[in-house]
Amino acid sequence: MVSLLAPHGMAQLLIPTFVPVSKHRAAFDIDDNFLYSALRKTVKCAKGKEILMDEVGTLSGQRVWEKLTAHYLGAGNIVAEIDKDEAYLRIITPLTQRSGNNRSNRLQLANAISKWETDFKTYVIRLRKPVSARDKLEYFRRFVAGIKEFQHVSAMNSMVKLVTNKRSGTGHVDDFDPDTIIELYKQHAAIVDANNKKEMVGRRGQIVNELRYINQRKEEVELRVES
Repeated sequence: MVSLLAPHGMAQLLIPTFVPVSKHRAAFDIDDNFLYSALRKTVKCAKGKEILMDEVGTLSGQRVWEKLTAHYLGAGNIVAEIDKDEAYLRIITPLTQRSGNNRSNRLQLANAISKWETDFKTYVIRLRKPVSARDKLEYFRRFVAGIKEFQHVSAMNSMVKLVTNKRSGTGHVDDFDPDTIIELYKQHAAIVDANNKKEMVGRRGQIVNELRYINQRKEEVELRVES
């Protein structure tokens, strides 16, 4: 739309707060009606047509453009809602389900958790209200569920909680701050990733020999077929 209006000196119509000086009011009204006509020809979506009908009494392209941008790009717009829903789905879907694998040696756990944190921040921003610590921790536990290397992290957290609460005499079994718990998982994930990498490097020679043996057997079979 900017490319359509700018060559004619009409780009200011796309600025909702723009108000012409009195001596340019008549020219502005003509341009404003032209923009309305252009939008009426190009806007095809149902919401856009509804907005156009709302302004049929004013024929103001400026007002239509303001409402269109508010609906599709402003707070609560459809793009933001889709982004929020997709981020929510990513933070509650178990990593094992997303990857189709529950073997840690085929997953980069530390990297996956970092991506989860980014998705969670995106979800909170799009939600436009804070998420409780309890809910954040619940989302994260769903995400790491099924990864056996994390089972003892959860058990360790429970034991520390129990000891802490006994010492305080409160009798309540409360979780630590979610970020503290997630940090424990991240630290353990880094260790698991490093061990998996070390194991793969150690097995490199074995893998090479196995591939060499397979290729050798394949060549023998091909020779037999040719003979």
